[in-house]
Amino acid sequence: MNARSSRTIVAVGVALVLIVIGVVISNQGSRTAPTTTQPTSVAPAIIPTTQATAPVINATSVPSNSYAVTADQAGSIALATAPGTTLQGTPVIVTYQGATVYEVTLDTGMVYVDATSGQVVASTVPNSSTTNTNGGGEGDDDDDEHDDDD
Repeated sequence: MNARSSRTIVAVGVALVLIVIGVVISNQGSRTAPTTTQPTSVAPAIIPTTQATAPVINATSVPSNSYAVTADQAGSIALATAPGTTLQGTPVIVTYQGATVYEVTLDTGMVYVDATSGQVVASTVPNSSTTNTNGGGEGDDDDDEHDDDD
């Protein structure tokens, strides 16, 4: 091998090493500690049951202290409607079918309490004293006029 070929090979090798070093350094600069952000407000997922249809809700920013029913009262009303359940958070003001209601999250479902009257307007809790009247469970009540005796 002549001197010219040797210098070319060394130059290419040095260039490759410099490129690799540059790539490593540039990647190290962009690798900072990952930032984690905590959501400030997360709407709970509504899981429809066979007994109830999950309502469509729109969160509002109206303070809850401007209503006749407080969040604590709404929680108590919801717990009375579904005995044996536990409250899973602070009730939140939402709009349900045009009415301002508290969405109360229980361990077995949701209860919607009217913010002005305190009445339960809907519930997705199975076996609660007030089940959603939004189409869930209506229809066949097994009271047929014709018996199917064979």
